[in-house]
Amino acid sequence: MFSTVLYPMARLHPNLSRFGKFCEIVMVESFAASAMGLTVGAMVPTTEAAMAVGPSLMTVFIVFGGYYVNADNTPIAFRWIPHVSLIRWAFQGLCINEFRGLHFDHQNAFDIETGEQALERLSFGESRINDTLMAQSRILLFWYWAAYLLLEKNKPKYQKLEPPSPDEIKLQLQSDPSDTLVEPLPTVQIEPNHQLESPKDQVRPFILEGAK
Repeated sequence: MFSTVLYPMARLHPNLSRFGKFCEIVMVESFAASAMGLTVGAMVPTTEAAMAVGPSLMTVFIVFGGYYVNADNTPIAFRWIPHVSLIRWAFQGLCINEFRGLHFDHQNAFDIETGEQALERLSFGESRINDTLMAQSRILLFWYWAAYLLLEKNKPKYQKLEPPSPDEIKLQLQSDPSDTLVEPLPTVQIEPNHQLESPKDQVRPFILEGAK
């Protein structure tokens, strides 16, 4: 529903196959984001902590998603972040789906003429949509796997109840035999019911008015 409304409103490439790929990329991205949310919820103990960790982690993925920081210009110490960023792979797939094969009007020699040149500026020139979908699927499976392990580790644990062994029962009976005696139930004497005599109705004489 979201893609059906957004695609024509943004006036993206009017092609049915590209619209299908757009929906596929957005769908996998939404599942990956949901899996990451499950992992964060399973990792922290409280809702407040999850509200602090989740947006912080997503902000890092957005910064290194390819729009603000180019993957080729990322410092060496942080070059692993774009590879695990679900935002980067979704952005890359959507850019390839939209720009590849396009031609732009240009006035100067340094203007971008084709969509391939725009992808080269974003360091997406040699990538394919299938590669981005595979990367998103790997990230999706990783987050679900991490959520499962965290839930399995943090699940509540209870002491297992086991019935006592016959030797323990015999030892308990020998040490305290009074517990085995059954006390008789107290007897209650019930008196026979007496029939209640109803008092005789007393009829009072009455005089009609006007009678002599």
